[in-house]
Amino acid sequence: MRLAALALTWLSTAVMMAIPVSAVPQSWDIDETQSQLVFTIPDSPDFVMVPSAEFPPFIALILKFRNQTSLDFGPWNDGNAADLDGTVASDYVAGTSIAFTSGTHLIGGLDSGSYRPNPASFNPALVNAQNPNGQYSDATTGTATIGARVRGETITGFETDGSFLSFDDLQFDISSAGPITITGTSFDSTALTVGISAMTMDYDGLVTLAGQPILDQLDTVLPTSGLIGPNTATGGTIAPSAGNPSIPQITIPIDVDVTFDLNGLPIDGTLTGQIVALPEPSLRASLICGAVALFALARGRSRRR
Repeated sequence: MRLAALALTWLSTAVMMAIPVSAVPQSWDIDETQSQLVFTIPDSPDFVMVPSAEFPPFIALILKFRNQTSLDFGPWNDGNAADLDGTVASDYVAGTSIAFTSGTHLIGGLDSGSYRPNPASFNPALVNAQNPNGQYSDATTGTATIGARVRGETITGFETDGSFLSFDDLQFDISSAGPITITGTSFDSTALTVGISAMTMDYDGLVTLAGQPILDQLDTVLPTSGLIGPNTATGGTIAPSAGNPSIPQITIPIDVDVTFDLNGLPIDGTLTGQIVALPEPSLRASLICGAVALFALARGRSRRR
């Protein structure tokens, strides 16, 4: 019992010694093995594509995002998930509150595979009426954060591929209106605004019976107005980490609705996943050193008795 009490004493004292009682800037290192975001885009009905010389002026399609690999007709579940890395900034009062400020984080999506189109194969001199700014010269792939294949289904049930596309240079943002209260090990993650603060897309448009509805484009920078929104995921925690109970671990669950532009068409989707992070190494070292010192002091006192 005495040893357990001593352990609790040095653990709580170490935390209090390392983290001031007033709010201070605290940066958290993201654990890429536990942090991931998944992009989900449901089938989008009744979109109107570009005019076609061979067919009626407009062709209504159901737009579908599908896997690039295996060219199957199933849901988009391969290439739509990206591991995260970087740092999350906060103003933190241990056991009391945490706040996040937009634009202070370095949260990036890691490449998840090799997808078409390959940016290196884009040739700005290879132009035609549909692609005045150039085209991709081949069907090779290049590394990107996530990748998809866009299919269209006409009202008569005919399906065809419209484009291959990849998402790259994804950067994420987190903000709160003010400090969020920490109760025990929990905080209200629905008080956060979360989303994509920067993203580029590469389009490799395919020729279809309706012409080439989606043009070839390289490094299209998307507006972020529809890519950031209120977080609806509950269950945010700041709890002792599994590897070392003296080090806090923050877990931010994420579920946010987003909208982005696909060659002039608004596409709705969701971002789901989580961010798991530990304090920067400098704070971890302070916590561990304080814990070790107090444990040694406690052992010395017990021996003298």
